[in-house]
Amino acid sequence: MGDIFTKSPLRKTTLIKLGFLYAGCFLLTGVLLFVERESNRSYVMMRFLRFLIDYQVAIILAFSVVVMIFHYQQVNESKDEVKCRIIVGDRLWLIRLRYAFACSAVLAICFMLSCSLFYLFSYSLKNCFYLLPVLVGYILLSALLLRAK
Repeated sequence: MGDIFTKSPLRKTTLIKLGFLYAGCFLLTGVLLFVERESNRSYVMMRFLRFLIDYQVAIILAFSVVVMIFHYQQVNESKDEVKCRIIVGDRLWLIRLRYAFACSAVLAICFMLSCSLFYLFSYSLKNCFYLLPVLVGYILLSALLLRAK
């Protein structure tokens, strides 16, 4: 498992930033569920926050675009490193595979932490399961875009 992170074209600080972005997406899901739960207690609050409650999934997916932009930036920044690894003898498909595994491992950790937190607060996991395939899609797309300069 350590080999995935050491040979990944992403630095450890980048993986930590990515983890914070994934956690932010899942946290936003929790905040919106909290707003929905609390607004059910008050009619005025419900009317005021109706937009957020009705469009939770769209808001979460819109925020996940920030993760997509971060992936795109990292793919563009790592082109030189990929080129150097290929010159040394590494294969592009192995680099892509290690990149996808490293990002997926960070995503899995954030997903499991958020699921346990949601279970602890008895929130619905439905929005987390909407978000997971989107983030996995971003990882796969960015892994395919990874190439040498």
